[in-house]
Amino acid sequence: MLPAEAKVDLINLVVLLYGAFLVVVFLHEMGHWPTKGIRIKFFPYPSGASMKAKSRLGGLLVNLILIFTVLIFKPQDILLQLIGLVAWLHLIVYLVIGSFNYEPKESEVNMATYVWDDVPNETVVVNLIIAAVVFFVCKDYYLGVMGAIL
Repeated sequence: MLPAEAKVDLINLVVLLYGAFLVVVFLHEMGHWPTKGIRIKFFPYPSGASMKAKSRLGGLLVNLILIFTVLIFKPQDILLQLIGLVAWLHLIVYLVIGSFNYEPKESEVNMATYVWDDVPNETVVVNLIIAAVVFFVCKDYYLGVMGAIL
């Protein structure tokens, strides 16, 4: 956790949060093992897509690695804490919302143009259980990080 005297001013916090978000999105997309590169959109918030990815779940595994690495080592650096926090929120939101996203039937036409999410809708129960477990296991630390920066 951040010491009380290490509060961050609002502008620096926004820059650090944006940077943490960018790092998490980039590493998440790298986790998919793209064969044709990554497309990153920077505005209004970072988002990405891996072109011709080898792994559908690899990005979520990278998020889990980031979350638990920060949780285990508890770094004092605010950027590393924010990277863990953003990865935690990203994973939970992705597992919940991705479980209910519309996924069209696969066809030759949309295979080339449709960006698939990481979470197969058939595994909705497993996804929600994983999201709940990750939330409850990590909530004390990451809610503490949120409290320390606010």
